[in-house]
Amino acid sequence: MGSVWRAEHLGLRTHVAVKLIDPDIIHSEDALRRFEREAQAAAAIRSVNIVQILDYGVDERLPYIAMELLEGETLASKLARVRRMQPADVGEVMHPVARALSRAHEKGIAHRDLKPSNIFIVREGQDEIVKLLDFGIAKRFGEFSELTDGFRTKSGLLIGTPHYVSPEQAMGKTDIDHRVDIWAFGVIAYQCLIGALPFEGGTLGSLLMAICHEPLPIPSARAAVPAGFDNWFARAVARDPQQRFDSILDAVTYLRVMCRLASSQPPPR
Repeated sequence: MGSVWRAEHLGLRTHVAVKLIDPDIIHSEDALRRFEREAQAAAAIRSVNIVQILDYGVDERLPYIAMELLEGETLASKLARVRRMQPADVGEVMHPVARALSRAHEKGIAHRDLKPSNIFIVREGQDEIVKLLDFGIAKRFGEFSELTDGFRTKSGLLIGTPHYVSPEQAMGKTDIDHRVDIWAFGVIAYQCLIGALPFEGGTLGSLLMAICHEPLPIPSARAAVPAGFDNWFARAVARDPQQRFDSILDAVTYLRVMCRLASSQPPPR
């Protein structure tokens, strides 16, 4: 969609992040609407765990979004560095992500592109604050779907990042809701604990086939995981959305309990 620059607010003399749309797609009506919707969606959700939007506008036909400047690293960078995370750390990172998603879901907004690179771990002294980024392909659902700006995702178009898309996204369905985020949440928790992705494929087609049809992987068959995580994962990524957790808060509540219990157990001798 574009690039993000470190910038200075000339009036306040403070640093901010400015996102600019890619000049190659500036004439695409769909791209402009997605860019605008990113600003609107993130600004509509008040949460300490969602990046703060400071301004949105168009300067000489170039749209921009001004956001708070975050210092730290993405969860993707952390996983590339450590590969696997301890259960207690997984619970502490995923909890604020779930809180941010819950606020979005309350507003009838599905993120649709939940992945480690859109989860930012901010360092503030000795503390860490987790922020959810990039609502560029967010979608309103349910009773809120009537509030869209007229943009409609075309049936059959894959929306999202392939390794984290739900089966309904993989099949190009348009009648999705918050449960696509619950699927991606389960995939990320698996990745954090196992150190690998649950669904792989040498081509996009084989990856989507694995997501939609192949037997679900059993986490404990690949690495040591908290007791009960196999069942938790199977429910989070149930192919029938009706079989998934009812809400993202339900999912994270069970996940945190498992992770805490696993962290309190003495290591095996």
